[in-house]
Amino acid sequence: MILMTIKLEIIDGKDSWTGIKNYMECQYKYYLGNTTAVEIIPSDAMSEGNEFHEFANKYFDKFDKPPSWKEAKKWWGDFFNENSEQMCKGFVEFEQRRYEWCQTEKLPWKPIYREKEFETKYFTIVIDRLEVNGKDEDGNNTYTLIEYKRKPSPWDTKQLSFYHLILTAFDIKVTKWARYYAFMPEKNKFANPYEKSINALQRKLGMIWPSIKQGLFRATPGFHCKFCEFQLEGCDLIGLTLNRCSECGKDNISL
Repeated sequence: MILMTIKLEIIDGKDSWTGIKNYMECQYKYYLGNTTAVEIIPSDAMSEGNEFHEFANKYFDKFDKPPSWKEAKKWWGDFFNENSEQMCKGFVEFEQRRYEWCQTEKLPWKPIYREKEFETKYFTIVIDRLEVNGKDEDGNNTYTLIEYKRKPSPWDTKQLSFYHLILTAFDIKVTKWARYYAFMPEKNKFANPYEKSINALQRKLGMIWPSIKQGLFRATPGFHCKFCEFQLEGCDLIGLTLNRCSECGKDNISL
């Protein structure tokens, strides 16, 4: 163990899926991502993803029907790099096909919600987009949720289960769960979260939230370290426990 004392301010608040994923992957990564003293230097992948999300969001504000890629590229201008350009090109081509389907089904092409935030007592989620896909037996809208991804990940199913738990609290009836993979469109698919996965994650969340509040942050090095945005040396030696004083509310950190 590294024997030292540090003082960092922990940001209180609600947790997003990214925070929960980080905690399950490495508690210390969660700690670093939720302090005011550590600066994140965006990787190319993060910058590409941010540009793609911004492009996809503004795209629906700009156009009433899908443009050609040439028109969309002229509208946007210079891209961050070739990868982000490829991601946005695939998105435009996907929307052209989806527009034709919406016309056939007499459904609105533009999503009802984009980058929409939903908050419950402990958690916050930001949905990339929700779009109407039909009506239920009572005449209420049913929805398709679409998540934008760079490539498939083992975490995708857990993320959909997390979203299912949150959206259920808002009585939003999602009947189709879609994943759009910008770099691997052949992997695009509809995949509803399994009840077993939903129940398992719900039990896991019941343990994670109290652990975060108690200040349990242990480094768990592994393959995921290769993709960590912090890239700090010595993480494998760190065992961090944050104990909050019940009287003054200050954090006492020991390693």
